[in-house]
Amino acid sequence: MAKGNDKNANQLPDSAMQFIKHVIKKVRYRKMVRADVQAELLTHFEDELQDCNTEQERLEKANHLIEEFGDIKLLATLIRRAKKRCRPLWKKVLIRATQGVGIIFLYIFICTLPLMIGKPTIKVDYLQYLNENEKAGREDSENARVYYEKAAELLVPMPDWLIPNNFDWPSDFNEVELKKLSDWLEKNKEPLEILREAANKYSFWSHYQKSTDKGILAETIQPSITEPLPDYRHLAFAMSDNIRYEAWQGDVNQAMEDCFTIMKMGYNIGGQGFLVEQLVGIALEAVGFGECFRLLDKVDIPAEVLQSTQEKLNKLYAERKPVCSLESEKIYWDDLIQNSFTDDGNGDGRPVNWRGFAYTVESDWTVLKLLTFDYPSRKEITEAVERHFDMSAELMAESPLKLHEEGIDPNNWITDFNEAPIMLEINDSAYCRVHSIGWRLKTDRHALLTVLALFRYFTVEGNFPKELNELVQGGYIKELPLDSYSNKPLVYIPDNEGDFMLYSVGSNFTDDGGTIGTNSQGKRRVKYEDNGDWIYWPLIELEK
Repeated sequence: MAKGNDKNANQLPDSAMQFIKHVIKKVRYRKMVRADVQAELLTHFEDELQDCNTEQERLEKANHLIEEFGDIKLLATLIRRAKKRCRPLWKKVLIRATQGVGIIFLYIFICTLPLMIGKPTIKVDYLQYLNENEKAGREDSENARVYYEKAAELLVPMPDWLIPNNFDWPSDFNEVELKKLSDWLEKNKEPLEILREAANKYSFWSHYQKSTDKGILAETIQPSITEPLPDYRHLAFAMSDNIRYEAWQGDVNQAMEDCFTIMKMGYNIGGQGFLVEQLVGIALEAVGFGECFRLLDKVDIPAEVLQSTQEKLNKLYAERKPVCSLESEKIYWDDLIQNSFTDDGNGDGRPVNWRGFAYTVESDWTVLKLLTFDYPSRKEITEAVERHFDMSAELMAESPLKLHEEGIDPNNWITDFNEAPIMLEINDSAYCRVHSIGWRLKTDRHALLTVLALFRYFTVEGNFPKELNELVQGGYIKELPLDSYSNKPLVYIPDNEGDFMLYSVGSNFTDDGGTIGTNSQGKRRVKYEDNGDWIYWPLIELEK
């Protein structure tokens, strides 16, 4: 009871006090509001009863006032509504906003309940399936991976003084450095010999293992994907240094054999497995190309050695192994779907965790679609993934020139897959990159085989041919080397000084007359810039 009304309250009849007490109880509102209502009722009764002279008269009038108020419940309801209408505008807005937010959160909670209920059904062991797909029924004895692993275990790391030198030829070193180089190569004689043995093996495939029993496939096998890759690079770089030292010592035949060893290693690792593995394979094959071109520039190579290398490469590339493959990436998605959706037994289901929900979000989602949680089912996502990988495989098989002629940006396919989940579209940039690098590798292969044939021709004829057709006519090559960026032969230009230029028109699809492209800093780059031709020969020393 309000303190200011204590005295008046004691003077009111008991019936009035009981009435006020019941009204306040029925109001059912905040304490402060109830106190205000109580004070107002007390004041009202006191004002009405102040002219009464006797207690009897005060009691009768109080009862009359109570009758005029009518039903206590109705009166309390009317008081409560009146108090609500009299609230300040800011308070009304705040209350309504709070209620709205509460409704939204309640709606989201109700809509997300399916994500918290149920669990995926694991039917397929995709790790086993992945390993079987990689092996493809081949005999274990033909797997070069075992040799690479053994060689990596025995490899003595490259000394720190050698790494920053990145020497071009042993003649760049003084006698002390040459001795250190020789000693280090001698220590690695056994692993390099094992690496040579691996080149005699028919094929290569990875064997993936889980690092933990928990989590989806790609998360648990990540170490077995990435951990061997640095070892492969270290082996290739060690063999590169050995190649230069061998050739400098006069063992040109073995040096060329070792160039093929690196190229075979890169060829083996590429074209299968996950994209990161394929990129390493492409890079290693490019290391072998570089060493082979270096030998052609630095030493005289006998015709029979050139022919032997050319024949081995022709046999290797005749296998028609794809430069890039998305099979393992597709298996990863199949496993992800299995672990993120329920299974109704008929190929359909709903997402059952936040990862599943994340992989259903599409690039064309609208706010309404998001608020209504109208996300795709398992069947719809599965079909979208199938379409995406089928189209990606088709595009990867197309040359950059053909994509360009069809109006498809070879460096950006994302706009062509706007019906796919966003998490799948994110990978498109990686697919585009692998496609670009893969087709560059194909052109590199044609260029290397052509240069080998040109030098064979030179050792036999004493000069370079006037045109590439003479290589075909002389049996040095079976067909003219195709440039993937022009759909024409690589550009060959002999000069009057007993040398020649061989180049691809490059990714701008324009013959710039042998003009070298530049990077973003304005420095010349022999290959792979999109503002000039890609020069394979002669080897040009560029500023670093």
